[in-house]
Amino acid sequence: MKILELIPEEYDRGIKKFAATDFEALRDDMAALVGPGDRVLDVGCGPGTFALLAASRGARVTGWDRNADMVTFATGKALELELADNVKFEARDAPAAPLKRDAYDAVVMSLALSEMRGAEQLATLEGAWQMLKPGGKLVIVDEVPPRRPLARSWYYFKRFWLKLVVYVVARAVTRPLRDLPATVARRGFAVTQETYFEGGALLYLVAEKNAARPAPEVAEVSTTLTPGDRLANLASYLSLYATFFRVEPGLYRVGRPGPAAPLLVTANFTLTFNLVRRALAGLDAYVLVIDTRGINVWCAAGAGKFDAREVALSHRAFRVAEVPYREPAVLPKLAATGVSKPELEEVYGVAAAYGPVYVRDFGAYAAAGYRKTPAMSRVDWGLAKRMEVTWFFALMNAAVVALPLAVFHRLYSPLAVAAVAAISLVIGALFPWLPTRLYSIKGLAAAALAAVPIIIYKWLGGAGGLSLATWAAFLAFAGILLGLEFSGNTSVSSPSQVRQEFKPGLLALAALALAFILLIVL
Repeated sequence: MKILELIPEEYDRGIKKFAATDFEALRDDMAALVGPGDRVLDVGCGPGTFALLAASRGARVTGWDRNADMVTFATGKALELELADNVKFEARDAPAAPLKRDAYDAVVMSLALSEMRGAEQLATLEGAWQMLKPGGKLVIVDEVPPRRPLARSWYYFKRFWLKLVVYVVARAVTRPLRDLPATVARRGFAVTQETYFEGGALLYLVAEKNAARPAPEVAEVSTTLTPGDRLANLASYLSLYATFFRVEPGLYRVGRPGPAAPLLVTANFTLTFNLVRRALAGLDAYVLVIDTRGINVWCAAGAGKFDAREVALSHRAFRVAEVPYREPAVLPKLAATGVSKPELEEVYGVAAAYGPVYVRDFGAYAAAGYRKTPAMSRVDWGLAKRMEVTWFFALMNAAVVALPLAVFHRLYSPLAVAAVAAISLVIGALFPWLPTRLYSIKGLAAAALAAVPIIIYKWLGGAGGLSLATWAAFLAFAGILLGLEFSGNTSVSSPSQVRQEFKPGLLALAALALAFILLIVL
């Protein structure tokens, strides 16, 4: 119930309204599992309702929540009920929070896991196993897809509308937990109770920590790309405006790695993963694929999706510490804009090093004892490398323009499609020589170059001043927009520079769009 986190004081009332389950009775059952003096961790404690109930019965409770407003509200309630000696609330990020081993008799998660992504869920369950004492209880209440086909279909139909409202209001979604009992069992717990409510859409699960558990799951991958892999690479190149082509995050192995084998960390963009495993041919290595939402290393680092937290929680989620490898973990050099190595090592305890820029150099880098030559740290941004990314940038931009213009036939012009492709190609080909470091100005300069033959062509064809002005506005708009878009295709942009250009660029685009519309109307 992500939307209810916006109003802590209304959270319990909202849960009661939206859910058919009697949560008060369910909390009583959960509280009955802990006794006086038991140490309890409530992950995703919300307004602290369960934590305060358990504390009132003598348990020593710690409540974690990512929402600082929830923590403040819960702390106020503890003071009001005079339970501050038995319960404390902390603003903590459970998937990556520092752990105290064997510290708790019970870990409770109520409607918390479904608010996390897959790797975050696994990291939180792993944290629970490490923090629980042997035989300690894991208690989970959360959203699951019903098992019966008809109930499942009705559940997804209802959920679609609620999910839409939640996303519009809170810009967040929840994720029902699939195969939760099996996932918990693989993490080293023995499930002792499964009770389903709301037609099978809500699961109340109780499990106990086993001293022994299965070894970490490590998937084997080949360094030889199949025709299907090569087709996926091509599709990844063409998916400029989508992130459909992604690899499942997890721990993978190439060959037969042992304690001296390196561990590489990379993104879950399909093309990136395929290039990495192909470059590891002849080596024995582990590859940790983190959830960058299907975005490549450079863009994910700039967007904050490849950072120290993401690396650390993936390290925990996939139990990398239990796999013998040669430390430190090797990060992509192009992730340095997003991953703070000191933070990763000092806050999260994961030793790391930045590897070479190109994975093709990894073999030589590993053989040299993790030492880079100057060439391994240098980005090749010559004409060939620029055009390697520019051709599909131009192709996709032309397609994006062609599709809507084809629908509105009166506005359709093949020349507009050609102009967008030409501007895209000019930006890539002449990037170092276009004026200033600002992408919007580089795009505008590229548009000016592309405009010369277009304006001459239209003028010779008898176009008047109004028509030529309309084309000038269109080309300027396209140039600025494409220049800003190209920032994600370079190795020389920075998040701060992109942020600096964003607002002025939007204002310029809005002004040009207005001018274009007025010129068409006139």
